[in-house]
Amino acid sequence: MPPAISLPASTFRKVLKGFEIGGLPYTDVQFHLKRLLAQGTSPEELQEVLRRCELITPLPDYAHAEVLRLLEEARDRAAPQIVEVAPEAEPSTEEESTGDLAAELRMTRKALAAEQGKAREISRALAERIGSEQAARARSEDVRRESEHYQGELRNARNVLSTRDSVIAQMRVSLDECNAKIAALRKEHAAASTTLESRGKNVVQLQTDLEASRTRAATLGAELAAARAALETEQRRRQEIERASVDKLALNEAALSRRSHAERDAQLAALRLGHEKAAAVLETRAKTLEGELQAARKRIDAMTADLKSSQDAASAIHAQNARLSAQLRTGQTDQGAARAERDALRAQVAVLQSTAQRREPEQMVPEQVVPEQIVPEQIVPERIVPERTAGPDRIASPDLKETPDSIQNPVFRDIAPASMAALRAASVVEITDFLPSPKPIKRWKPGALVRVIGVGAAIVALALVTWLFATNPAAPVKAPAVVAAAIPQAGTVLHDCPACPGVTVLPAGRFEQGSKYTDTAASPFEKPLHVVAIAYPFAMSTNAVTVDEFRAFVAATGRDMQGGCDIYDGNWRRRPDSSWENPGFAQTGSHPVTCASWNDAKAYTAWLSKTTGQRYRLPSASEWEYAARAGGAAVLPWTEASGACTGANVADQSAARRYPGWTVFGCDDGFAFTAPVGSFKANAFGLNDMLGNVFQWTEDCWRADYAGAPINGSARTGGDCSDHELRGGSWFSTPAYVRANYRNHFAADYRTSSVGIRVVREVAR
Repeated sequence: MPPAISLPASTFRKVLKGFEIGGLPYTDVQFHLKRLLAQGTSPEELQEVLRRCELITPLPDYAHAEVLRLLEEARDRAAPQIVEVAPEAEPSTEEESTGDLAAELRMTRKALAAEQGKAREISRALAERIGSEQAARARSEDVRRESEHYQGELRNARNVLSTRDSVIAQMRVSLDECNAKIAALRKEHAAASTTLESRGKNVVQLQTDLEASRTRAATLGAELAAARAALETEQRRRQEIERASVDKLALNEAALSRRSHAERDAQLAALRLGHEKAAAVLETRAKTLEGELQAARKRIDAMTADLKSSQDAASAIHAQNARLSAQLRTGQTDQGAARAERDALRAQVAVLQSTAQRREPEQMVPEQVVPEQIVPEQIVPERIVPERTAGPDRIASPDLKETPDSIQNPVFRDIAPASMAALRAASVVEITDFLPSPKPIKRWKPGALVRVIGVGAAIVALALVTWLFATNPAAPVKAPAVVAAAIPQAGTVLHDCPACPGVTVLPAGRFEQGSKYTDTAASPFEKPLHVVAIAYPFAMSTNAVTVDEFRAFVAATGRDMQGGCDIYDGNWRRRPDSSWENPGFAQTGSHPVTCASWNDAKAYTAWLSKTTGQRYRLPSASEWEYAARAGGAAVLPWTEASGACTGANVADQSAARRYPGWTVFGCDDGFAFTAPVGSFKANAFGLNDMLGNVFQWTEDCWRADYAGAPINGSARTGGDCSDHELRGGSWFSTPAYVRANYRNHFAADYRTSSVGIRVVREVAR
């Protein structure tokens, strides 16, 4: 039986056993050892327990050294109190200790064997668990790599699908553009054919008129030659009569000397008077014939020039017809190629979609692409000749530019004033040169009576010639009545009534509308760039129509403005309680009216026309862009983006603070929504807020581009007019959409808080 040990020694042995198997940290071993020594346990007993335990499993060097140090320190502290034991007792104690140690060694070996068995079992279980975990990790890694591979293929498939979708969308847009161009080319071809036929008829008429004028000129020339021959014959006869009269006067001088000087003077006076009258009549008729001849020659020259112009125009139309036909054939070829490419892309997309569906177990939902909301050089205005109404002897064509020379053509202008000017400027034959004044006769000579008879015969002959010309006068041409209208000077501001908007008179001029094909920043519907000539002055409202001005219209007409309006509160949505009086933000009477549709704007201009007696209307898109460019070529009145806030109310920093995430100008105009009209710098024409604040309706029906657009400033009103064109941008517009050449469109009945009204008043057409 093993010797009994004390409780502190047993406790220390358990502590060492726990440290040996890893159940206790070394700090706990130190703690328990210090506690046992503090309780008075013998250091020798504890050292003996340590020795026995180390016989089985030695402690680590650092632990062994520290435990021995603590035991030595405790032994040193307890040395004065140790009682020496008799020498004879030592052998017995040593024998007992050896027996106890042997018994304890056997028990420890058994416990160690049991613990080693448990440790082997735990090691086997741990190895099995580690193996299973490693296999699971390997399988998981394979699954992860396969998942990443499939995800990469899925992303590639989605990218390819997205690219194909964008290509298909672009092809659709290109196909629509080709269809629109083909339709426009067909219309131009039909119009050119009609114009060509009309001009062919006019050319035939001009040739007929030219032949008639030449015949008339030849007749007049023959008549003038006959008149001159008659005058020369009468002159020769008069000279012969004068020579005979002189001879007879010499013979009858004695007989005539008896007559009184008074009778002689009276006869001479009567003769001179008759001579002067005949000379005056002949001179007048000669001048008239000369003027008519020159007018006829001018008409012939004008008709010849017009005939040549018509022939040139016909040649140009033939060339244009051929060019349009070629473009039409090219467009049809491009359309067929685009359709073939579109079908091929659709087939590829179908293959990619089927591949993606096989590889992806879950349904793929395509991302919805939200279209971006469409929220537009120095040309001096010049006077353009107004287009005149075509007559039977004129070819009316808006494509032919008139010149001052063509305006002065006597065939198309007032004939009577031109004839009078030609008569005054023409060199005429002075008949008095052929009829020399009679020499004064101081006394009667023989043969005076014969001379008087000869002069009377000459007068009768001249009268007969005059009568012959008078009975066959040239056919007079009536001159059209010209009514001169007083046109206000450009820059004049007109007010037709207290509630009417003020309008500023703009001069006639020409400019380039739209954008160049090479301008990559411009949209396709801003092209092609084309020259527009506005040949008439007109007046445009200085500001957009204000809330107070629109209120007068609603009060006078009782127009129903109910039905709601689209407003912006983070997203555009329709609110039934919104209207021009409640657009979703605060306004005063001087703010521009909003929530007014194109139909409302048309009703407003009709009311202005009825109220004032003047003709008010919406501006055409060409008139609006001409006014926005203000005589220049630039599409913006500022050169730096920071200058936008001095010239327009646009999306800026104040809007970005209210709606974070907006794309805005890098400046602050102080207005997140509309601003009172006239708050910003006016353009060169004196017009305010042409850009920004609110979009403005125009008369034009919406078209996808400028193909076939008018070039005389008029609006495009044919075809589908469900949508109408907008211009100018608004408080909501980002920098890309604030340009003079930017175009947008809405339905005719659409009301929104970003669209207002600007009007035109005609001053002369």
